[in-house]
Amino acid sequence: MCRQIDSLSEICEHFSALVVDVWGVLCDGFRAYEPATEALADFRNKGPVILLSNTARSETGLAQFLSDMNIGPSCYDRIVTAGQTCLSYMQADALVDSPVFHMGCPKDLHLFAENAGLTLAQEVQNAAAILCTGPIDEEGDLSAERALLHRARTTGIEFLCANPDLQVRVGSRIVPCAGRIAAEYEAMGGTVRYFGKPHEAVYDYCKALLGDAGVNDGPEKVLAIGDTLATDIAGAHGAGFSSLFISNGETGLFSIGSVSPMYYMTRLA
Repeated sequence: MCRQIDSLSEICEHFSALVVDVWGVLCDGFRAYEPATEALADFRNKGPVILLSNTARSETGLAQFLSDMNIGPSCYDRIVTAGQTCLSYMQADALVDSPVFHMGCPKDLHLFAENAGLTLAQEVQNAAAILCTGPIDEEGDLSAERALLHRARTTGIEFLCANPDLQVRVGSRIVPCAGRIAAEYEAMGGTVRYFGKPHEAVYDYCKALLGDAGVNDGPEKVLAIGDTLATDIAGAHGAGFSSLFISNGETGLFSIGSVSPMYYMTRLA
């Protein structure tokens, strides 16, 4: 049974650490939700807070983005991103030594270019893999991406999805993410490898960081907080974490399949 709460302070005594989504929980991409940041800062008197985002940015890149909205390290201890786990895979699989085709905005390539020294293929059919960090044009028209996907499918190129979200709200706009493009490539019969929530590797990294911080009393003592059932809540369930769903004013049955959060609230506070 999903229990409604009005404040994180009602339940924080039950948990040793928090793993918290960013967009839709702490901010809308333009402004911070101050009650949410204050709630996390208060919790840090008890235990560590990890921000877990499906962005393709680096930890330092996302930290700067948050700082520009006055979300600083007073409300978190570490940042983990889908982009980081994608980069780790590419380094382990030696893909950083092969030409890859980048699909997305140039600004989202910073993590990979700075840390891996990637060789970029100019044509998708000449690449060892597609690295997708999001749409090429954030206005939502995916026609250019679809044309590239059809060309890639003929050669069987693997698609690396560095942000598995389908879409994100940025202010008043809904912007498609790499996960939507990945789903279209899968529908064509292409091979996709996903990084970030709800997939296991990113939660294993969070658990390692929490272990380093001295949190070792079981995954159920970690509360994952997010506003998307298919990523935040399903991912928490797979990791064995407890979960708090932020509904952002929506009402209804908060479940996906057999997975439902332990708690829910309208806004994090």
